[in-house]
Amino acid sequence: MAASHEDLLHPRAKRKRLHAIGVLIAFVMVAALTVYTDRAVARTNACNGLTILVVHADGAPNRLQTELLAQSNVNTVDLFNGTTGTPTAGEMSPYDLVVTLSDGSWADSTALGNALADYIDQKGTVVPLNFSFYDTVAQGIQGRFRTEGYSPFTYNTALDFSNATLGAFNANHPLMNGVSALGAFYRHDVTLAAGAAQVAAWTDGSPLIAHKGRVIGINFHPQEGEPASWTGDFARVIVNAGNWKSIGCPTKTTLKITKTASKVKAKGKVSPNHSGQRVTVTLQRKSSGSFSKVAGKKAVLNARSKYSTSFNRPAPGSCRIKVRFGGHKAHHPTHRESGATKTFRC
Repeated sequence: MAASHEDLLHPRAKRKRLHAIGVLIAFVMVAALTVYTDRAVARTNACNGLTILVVHADGAPNRLQTELLAQSNVNTVDLFNGTTGTPTAGEMSPYDLVVTLSDGSWADSTALGNALADYIDQKGTVVPLNFSFYDTVAQGIQGRFRTEGYSPFTYNTALDFSNATLGAFNANHPLMNGVSALGAFYRHDVTLAAGAAQVAAWTDGSPLIAHKGRVIGINFHPQEGEPASWTGDFARVIVNAGNWKSIGCPTKTTLKITKTASKVKAKGKVSPNHSGQRVTVTLQRKSSGSFSKVAGKKAVLNARSKYSTSFNRPAPGSCRIKVRFGGHKAHHPTHRESGATKTFRC
């Protein structure tokens, strides 16, 4: 579902036009509310596939776009030409992730930095690549992004154009999920900014991947037209950033109860599929005006994410069964817990 170059044609990016009625302050308040609503929609849509905006001040990064679209859990990758225009925070809002890269000059590096900072404050995630933190007004992102310290790398003009591959890294970090190889030539001689945490280094020891808040910096430039200048799983790292910083995706748990002369059976399903995970099923019986536990079991979800279990039928009275799926934190993006309850005659 790739968009044409320099277009912002993603359906979620088309916001309803506001008809200004009343004073200017009222219009500003409504506009701010719309931005917030769009961010909430985007963070929910992440569960159905990430939407990514690549803002570039260089030739259109078609290869990066293609490799991002090839990753799992990616719905859309749009390109925005940052040499001829600057996306607003509102235009970024429907996207789960914004990637920035430059080699030419931004149309307005200060306006871009201010918009990115606003987007991050609205719980957006930004992945700056080289030369986003290059210490010139033309190529480096300025504005609040720089002055208020959002970048995980310090700004400088020290270049390290030499080949290197993935060195030491934290294999347990979500950013490195499924990442086995990285290689690049167009690198910076960067250092970590205050408050940033490094996840991976190049073989020569210089920082490769670092994060600070909702910003994940990657020290490489995806030069279009030079396939040998970057290799490996960079697209995977970028998608991991979106998955890591997205809010938990909702789940739904269903419950159906059947009875025999001696048994009470509970069955249902967890959506989306979480085969191999467990649900907790609890049988309760009402006594002295309140329900108390009679028995509990853990049931494993089968290949279709369905569960089934049974209990000995209690003495006649009012009973209920509660089933709870505890969520799946190891899944990327994470999935939240859900449950169901049914009351019946024992």
